[in-house]
Amino acid sequence: MIIVSWEGVIWIFILVKEAKVRVCVVSLFGQRKITVGSQTYCWWLIKFLTEKKIPCVYITPYTFNPPVAYIFLILSYFSGRVFRFLDDPCFFTLRYFFIKKGLRKILNNNRGINIINAQDPLSALAALEVKRVLRLKAKIALTIHMNFPSLAEEEVYAGKLRKGSRFYFWLTKRERISFLGVDRIIFPSNYIAKEVLKKYPEVKGKSRIIYYGIGDPPLNSRHPSHALGKRIILNIGTLCARKNQQFLLKVTQRLSKKNGLIELHLIGEGKDKAFLENFARSLGIENLVQFRGIVRNAWQGLKEAWLYVHSSLVDNAPFAIIEAIAFGVPVVALSVGGIPEMVKHGYNGYLVEGEDVDTFAGYIEELLDNEAKYISMSQNCRNIFKERFDYRIMGREFLLSMQKDF
Repeated sequence: MIIVSWEGVIWIFILVKEAKVRVCVVSLFGQRKITVGSQTYCWWLIKFLTEKKIPCVYITPYTFNPPVAYIFLILSYFSGRVFRFLDDPCFFTLRYFFIKKGLRKILNNNRGINIINAQDPLSALAALEVKRVLRLKAKIALTIHMNFPSLAEEEVYAGKLRKGSRFYFWLTKRERISFLGVDRIIFPSNYIAKEVLKKYPEVKGKSRIIYYGIGDPPLNSRHPSHALGKRIILNIGTLCARKNQQFLLKVTQRLSKKNGLIELHLIGEGKDKAFLENFARSLGIENLVQFRGIVRNAWQGLKEAWLYVHSSLVDNAPFAIIEAIAFGVPVVALSVGGIPEMVKHGYNGYLVEGEDVDTFAGYIEELLDNEAKYISMSQNCRNIFKERFDYRIMGREFLLSMQKDF
């Protein structure tokens, strides 16, 4: 095994001399300073395959073009700051070009590959095109990490793409080809499966629900904040409108009126950071909020956390919640997307309908006042993690889903 580190992200390539590569994991998104959910998924899937001695390779736009990758980074930087209208078209088309180039090289040299797992529709499209040109028999699975049934819709929601633009239609057309052309579509939640099936009902027969999975964290290194006389409530995510950290600041202000031990820690960076810092000052809670920036390993924050809070307005299956319950940290979250499949109300946390500050804060106060309830929920978190969100379960189900019908 060769482990390569570049730009702070670790990539794993498994090279086997006597056996050809059998599994190819490919992602349009890679080599970023902030680890996104699809990267976390790939890392744990590859770890499972490694343990099972199944040869595999991980391909990103940078895999076979290190010098060109640096040029691409510079182009991406300036396209997003000097030529704003080119930002996402440049981002997607260049990465798509490099992915297809890398795929063709690895698949041409390893025709024994029988499974290709694409992490986004454009990677899946590249795999379909290379498979057709090389006349391969490999089966292609598309894993849906998006929060919307379409990557184009997700970019519109984020304000990075104008609906109805030329590039919007370019992207939606290619997404449709990918969804209809792949052999298997894997969803990490029933929520996103239902949303995609509304848009593409034709793909129902090749759809599978496989929950995300991670490894067991080092619980012996956990030092919960309440042992030190304070309560850290933690949130992990990009500081942006979709993640809705403004709501958590309102909750913290409400809690501060009754309990001075609560601290809100926000891990992540984003364009809303300055706004959120000013908003915290306007609420008079700047001393109760810590903006911790980018933390390479979210487990560092979860080691201290008393409670995990999640306020996203739209979310598929956030890894941050899985990591929290793996640590035995109860969760209070807004009931959106696939979160109700991860947090069972009253069992390992609480769900709140709508942006109800009083109800959200009330559940946190309930756990503050009832230590027995907190301990019970903490144990339930560990139970649900072992039953549903262990990476070995995810890996086994992935292989079974690909082998069952083929």
